[in-house]
Amino acid sequence: MLSRKGRLGLPMYELGLGMLMAAIVVGVAAYGIDLFLEFGEKTAVDTMVMNIRSGIRLEKARRIVAGESMHDLIRRNPLEFLGPSAKPASRAEMLNLSDVSNSFDWHYESQQSVLVYRPSRHRHLKLGRADADMLLSWQIRARSADAADADLVVVEPYQWF
Repeated sequence: MLSRKGRLGLPMYELGLGMLMAAIVVGVAAYGIDLFLEFGEKTAVDTMVMNIRSGIRLEKARRIVAGESMHDLIRRNPLEFLGPSAKPASRAEMLNLSDVSNSFDWHYESQQSVLVYRPSRHRHLKLGRADADMLLSWQIRARSADAADADLVVVEPYQWF
């Protein structure tokens, strides 16, 4: 006669049911962790953009006090306006950091004067154009001729979450 008990004394269907429940818990936890990491990446990008905008405002104020022109603000790399502690770390500096920090990929395209970020987690990212690459881009623009209202603006609209 065959026994329905496994090695631990549990019937096989109870063992199978327990393994199924454990697999479901692991799957839900993995999805939650990925969602958490993507939201953390979005928050880091938003914080970086806010810091750049603050740096631009600080530079404009400095130039106003010094009586300097603001015409070259539009052509400058926005990352130059960050303090040394706020700049994204180089690849060599990020080797000891978490995966979220390592996923940051900022670069400046000098021909178009555009700051570009490539997100590593973009499941909840929707761009303005369906055919666009998964790149977020900003540019320093001014509406007035003297560039006194220069600010960092989004080139391609996007919605993240």
